[in-house]
This record gives sequence, structure tokens and C-alpha cells, in this order.
Amino acid sequence: MLFLRFFFLTILFSNAALGVSEQECTEIFHANKSRLQQQSINPAQAFMRALNEEFSSASGYEDCPQVLRSGPSFFQQAIITETQIMMAIEDGQTFPPDDLEGFFSSFPSYNPDANSILQRNQQNYASSRERCQPVDYREQMPPIRDQTDVGWCYAHAAADVISFSQGQSVSAVDLALLFNRYKNILRTREGEEELDLTMIDGCDPSVDRCFNEGGAGFYALALATNEGVCLDHALPSTSREGREYSEILINIEEIEEFVGQALTQEEAITHASSLCSSELGNFISDAFPLALVSDVAEILQEDEIQNGFFELANKSCRDSRIEVPGEVLVASRQNEGASRSVELIHEQLSSNNIAGIGYNPDLFSNVESAITSAGHESTVVGRRWNETMQSCQFLVRNTMGDSCDGYHSHVNCEAGHYWANENALLENIGQVYYLQ
Repeated sequence: MLFLRFFFLTILFSNAALGVSEQECTEIFHANKSRLQQQSINPAQAFMRALNEEFSSASGYEDCPQVLRSGPSFFQQAIITETQIMMAIEDGQTFPPDDLEGFFSSFPSYNPDANSILQRNQQNYASSRERCQPVDYREQMPPIRDQTDVGWCYAHAAADVISFSQGQSVSAVDLALLFNRYKNILRTREGEEELDLTMIDGCDPSVDRCFNEGGAGFYALALATNEGVCLDHALPSTSREGREYSEILINIEEIEEFVGQALTQEEAITHASSLCSSELGNFISDAFPLALVSDVAEILQEDEIQNGFFELANKSCRDSRIEVPGEVLVASRQNEGASRSVELIHEQLSSNNIAGIGYNPDLFSNVESAITSAGHESTVVGRRWNETMQSCQFLVRNTMGDSCDGYHSHVNCEAGHYWANENALLENIGQVYYLQ
């Protein structure tokens, strides 16, 4: 007991002599380590950089490495980091061998299986580097899509998968309508009330989000293989006038107010001509470029309609639908595991194909929004080996336009695409799907 008391008093006085407290150093160390790991820097490298490099450039805290190493709780932090590393490798992640060797040479290992796990990492690292042959399919894709403020990311991702496969740009909006019709079939089977295909009935868009949002890209993809899909020029995925898509949905709903008035054909044509030359007509021509005045007149003559947007979409797409051949394959983190999901991305990229992914949007952004709060979907369209990061990286094509606003500062964004480290994707992926 006397020895322990003398030991801790020695640490206390030595740290005081260094002019900085262990608590201060510990708080700064934890903050720096967390920040570095958020930047997709692996736990071993983050630990060593937080311990050494970060303090060397912080005036007044140059003695912190010595203070921390002599502190009674510091080795506990080393053990926690070691556990993180071991679990990550077990989960399929791969680390630069030099980083792990630097970490383990600085601290004794408390895991009897450490050597075998490090050997496994060495093998995985070599394999990862070998299979990470560079591919980039951006030139084979249509212009980057922008879902604006409506949560149809899954439909935009599915549209990208089909567009790549067919060599023609297809409509994400049509896929969202297709999925929402399917969703209503399921709701009916469960005895639930159907939802409007685009808007939520009785909802005030000035107060709430009133859009029928959220879905699964692989379901939309599977439905398209059965029913076909509209081409993008007939039902644009993004407003040609630069409007938020919510504005289009809200305004198109107004057409339903003119239905059910028992109009004659002549009256309907007159009324349709008037509507198409009004502000509403601007929204109709923006969203449905191939819809005619006579199409609007036909809708106005109906007794009732399911959804004005859906009716106009069908009119605009009548001669612009294509079949989608192929089989939809999907793997999920829950069933096949994250490692197998990422392996499938590699396989598709190496086979001249792209893949859709569902994942945690924290991978690229910390901006809270109704669009990304429940998960996000994009496509993977490329791959490269980053020599600086010593990691394979995937090129993710996003669905939020060609701007890089809202991305983490450490994310390498290129006109709406961004590079994601393989380890980071392993941690955040939910599912992978593709056409074969």
C-alpha cells in the first residue's frame, strides 16, 4: 500500500513539474482521436497520431505524451483501442500493416491471439490491394441526379443501375411511383389505408413534410424488370427549371380540383388550354414534357382520378417505356454480412457493372435532414487504391446534385461523387443490389 501511494505521488509530482495536468492531456487526446477516426483514419493510426503528432503542434501541450504514458489509466485506453482493432479485423476490415506494427510495438498486447490476427490482417491487406484494380464508370453514366428535397434517393439509385445497364437514362420519378403503387398493394393486404402516390392526404405542406417518401431501391429495380420503366426525357428525374421537386408535387396536386365537373369535350379542351397557359401549366410542362393539352382535357373529363401526378406521368410516358431485362440480386448486412456485401461490390466493378447501396449517410455528411435521417441510397461506380491512405476506395455516385455542400470536410468530393474508404463502407453499409 505504501509503495502504491508513493508510485501515484511520484506520477502526480512529475506531471506537475511538466506543467500540464493529466486530465487536460486526456481530454485533448480523446478529442483528437475521435476527430481523426471520424476522418476514416484507422484506430491504430488515430491513437498514435493523437498521442504524438497532434500534441507536438499544440503550443503548451508538448509534454502531454510523456504525461499520458505515465498516467495510471492510459494503458486502459491502449487496451480499448487494441480491442477495436481486433474486432474490426474480425469484421473484415483491413489496416496498413505498418500502422498496426507501430501501435503494437509501443504497447504490450493483452490478447493471446494478437499475432494470428495481425497475420490475418497482413493477408487481407495484400488481397485487398491486389483486387483493388482501378475502374471508373462515370463516363458511362447520365448526368448526376438531384433528388432535391424529396426522399426518393432509392429511386434515383435504382434508376442509375438501370441506366448503366441499358445505356439510356431512365426516370427515377417513374420508379418512385412504381414503388409507391407496390407499397399500397402491401398496405391493402395488411388492412391498412392506401397512401396517395405522391402526397399525404390532409397534410399541410406549409407546416409538415407531405410527401410519400422512403423505399427500397432493390424493390423498385425488381418491379421495373416486371413492368418496364419510363425514359428520363419523358418524365425527368430532376426539374429542368431548377425547382425543388416538392414544389412540383404540391402544385400538380391542384389539377385534381378541376376533375369531376362533368365537362363536355369542348369545355374540357378550353379548360385544359387555360390551365396549360397558367402557372400550373409551367409545372406540367416541367414535369411532363410530352403531355399534351388533349391529355389534360382527358383527365379533366374523368369522374375521379387516383392521383393527378400519376395520371399525367402515364400520359407523358406512353411511348417512352422500355423493358428492363435481367435478374435483381441483393445482399444485406443482416443476412450475408458486411464483408460479403462489399465483396459483391468488388465483383460487380470487376465485371463491368455498378451496384446500388443502402447505407448510413454519416459516411459522407453530418447534415441532419428528413432525406437522410432514415438511411440513404447511392450507387458505386468506381474504385481505386489510395497510396496515402493505404486503402482501397470506392467512388460513390450520390443523388444530391453536383454540389459538394453538406459533405464532411475530410470527404474527397468530386462534382456529386465522393471517395469512400473500404473500411468506412464496411462500417456503414446496409445492403448491396445490382442487375445481372
